[in-house]
Amino acid sequence: MILNFPQWQGEGFPSTVDEGAKRLGALIQNQAAVHHVPVAAKHSLTIEDGIFGRTEIEAQLKSALDILNIHEPKRVLTIGGDCGIEVAPSAYLNNLYGGDVQIFWIDAHSDINTPDTSFSGHFHGMPLAYLLGEAVGDAITNLIPKFITPDQIAYLGLRSIDPPEEEYIANHNIKNLGWDSVRDMPKKYSRAILHVDTDVLDESIYRECSTPTSGGTTLETLLATLDYLWSTYDVVGATITEYAPKGADAARTLVSQILKTGLRANDAMWA
Repeated sequence: MILNFPQWQGEGFPSTVDEGAKRLGALIQNQAAVHHVPVAAKHSLTIEDGIFGRTEIEAQLKSALDILNIHEPKRVLTIGGDCGIEVAPSAYLNNLYGGDVQIFWIDAHSDINTPDTSFSGHFHGMPLAYLLGEAVGDAITNLIPKFITPDQIAYLGLRSIDPPEEEYIANHNIKNLGWDSVRDMPKKYSRAILHVDTDVLDESIYRECSTPTSGGTTLETLLATLDYLWSTYDVVGATITEYAPKGADAARTLVSQILKTGLRANDAMWA
């Protein structure tokens, strides 16, 4: 299944990630495989219990999980949208495969804050904390059928971490890999989810996102690493997020390569 999930509320303000999801979705050859998650129209947001746009985010997550549970796909390609969209496919797939899933979080940011630790209240910085069940007693947490464990997370390209996140990562021995060391990581799980936030690329080559970040990787390194992960794991989930086109949108070709080459978006496996 291909899930087009143009959620923008996780950024905390109206952005163009919904347009990014629309443009990437148009590149899918088999449109019959695409299922659209309904997302509220853009407007100004207020903070609700530590999260901007919480009510809409919760409703959209439920809609995405409903689509997945009705159709019961074995693999899910998700096109976003902010990083918060990852909660739906990863929660579904982790439950489907009984926790036998390594989640490669390929991102400049660790996205492991809770509403209590977040400095911004932006949900796109919280998806891993929710998948881990760290937001105890939260209505969004209650939608997740099976929590992941810290051992299931492997970061790649991480370089911008809030202090509470840094402490959590250290205390739980979460893997933070270099682009070369990923090949030396012992294989504990047979399946993988590839979460790609486009801000993993260096800001010198890519700025079509809300958080362009220095010290990132090149497109060539990213694609080579994804190719290695495809050859090593049974990839059951893949996601592209945070593409926020601006102006002339010079990055469209680059992001299209991530989707079509790196995540194999037009492969029959996603049908």
